[in-house]
Amino acid sequence: MRGLPDVRRKLDRLNDQIIGRLQDRSRFLLNTAIYRPDGIHIEGKKGMRFLDHALAGIETYHATLGRFRFPDQYPLYPEAVTEAPVKWSFDMPAIPTVNLSIQDDIIDFYIKLLSEICELGDDTTTYGEAAYVDADIVVLMHERINMGRYVAYFKFMQDPTVLNLLAQPEQLRAALTVKKREDEVIAAAVRSAEQRGLDMHVIAKMFRWMIDETLDLEVEYLRLLKG
Repeated sequence: MRGLPDVRRKLDRLNDQIIGRLQDRSRFLLNTAIYRPDGIHIEGKKGMRFLDHALAGIETYHATLGRFRFPDQYPLYPEAVTEAPVKWSFDMPAIPTVNLSIQDDIIDFYIKLLSEICELGDDTTTYGEAAYVDADIVVLMHERINMGRYVAYFKFMQDPTVLNLLAQPEQLRAALTVKKREDEVIAAAVRSAEQRGLDMHVIAKMFRWMIDETLDLEVEYLRLLKG
């Protein structure tokens, strides 16, 4: 990624993937046991939610493939990530790193959203499949929102004067906002939702939330970067 056009192309791909996986998740019942601590027994992991177990598992696997060697990848659970056994060279610019944690907000929002996407009920035969899709969606949402680091950095490189607004978060947020782009992203998500048989209003709400979270992250990234 060498600039905002590259970042936006990646965001568009992530948006499509998220909607596709939401369609997959909508085919299962809500399966609320997945989201309760000890709702499903996990040997040696008392008090853990099955969703967190699935997330740690998928990130551990992704780490073995070298995912977190890339500078635009941030694990939800760094403690679950080990050194990748695979090595290769790649040409991808890194940006300055700051410590930002957004996983709790994403997981809380996602669990609440599911009740508007899935039918109520529990089917013990699909717990594993549903949790796997859940984990995939949360990881995609996390990646999508964290792309805000690159968005903020490239916007700053284009216009360094945005740093004059660091002490005024609302004004900084307004300066980073591109409403035309936001409207296009939500409209595309709604069209895709309609084609996939998903509730368009729910998907519009989800993408509005993700955009707002991304903007919040952009603001915080710049403040921490230069603070």
